[in-house]
Amino acid sequence: MRLSSTARTAAIAGVLVAPVVIAGAPAAFADKTGAKNHGSAYGLTADGLVTLPATPQVAATGKTPQRKSVADLPPNSLVNASGLNASAQRDSGRASVSDLNVAQRLLQAETVSASCNARKGNATLGNAYLNGRRLAANPKPNSKLQVPIDGVGEASVVLNSQRRNPQGGLTVTAIELNLPSANGKPQRLGIASATCGAAKRIGHQVPKAPKAPESRPEQGHHTGGNKGQSGLNRPAVVAPAPTPVTKDLAVTG
Repeated sequence: MRLSSTARTAAIAGVLVAPVVIAGAPAAFADKTGAKNHGSAYGLTADGLVTLPATPQVAATGKTPQRKSVADLPPNSLVNASGLNASAQRDSGRASVSDLNVAQRLLQAETVSASCNARKGNATLGNAYLNGRRLAANPKPNSKLQVPIDGVGEASVVLNSQRRNPQGGLTVTAIELNLPSANGKPQRLGIASATCGAAKRIGHQVPKAPKAPESRPEQGHHTGGNKGQSGLNRPAVVAPAPTPVTKDLAVTG
């Protein structure tokens, strides 16, 4: 059953005034390590009046994949989801979330996933809707949307968020949702995020020019004082071989 805009507004307003904190690691929207050979991922995280740690979350630097899965999110007033998965290994990460429902169907999707491999990222949304509007299955990087919510304010959404980290790595978050602030504290939500470290750059290398051979004086006899501008003795001029001349010799008796 589809909620009316009034009911949805009331539900969102209730979320924004009732603080909920789920114990765990601090929420992380962008993995800032981005170190070489690094890979990490998380399924979902929230920060604001409703705070959820990155669930589940994995990180790796080796070739052996690290995986974690969670059947359901802890109970809270903001978001429901099931089948949350995260996996990572050297230079790659992947995350997925199923049966997503945020703020009483303000945002909903059957599946949401993000992947990052060797500094290239991708996000996929399966049957996803924002305030009743269908979202593209393969949104372009950093697609931004604004959603007015009566009596609450304006929510902003970034689909396929892609950010470069200071070390050169890439973080891809399938959906970033920012709800209007309440009591001076905005509510943020990150769904399906993956980070991959900076891969080695293999650029075109210009071959070096061969070294010119060093000038050395030739071995042999040299005429004294015959030096070129470089100060090296020039080789002596070799005279041509003599040509024999045939003559009649006088014969004595």
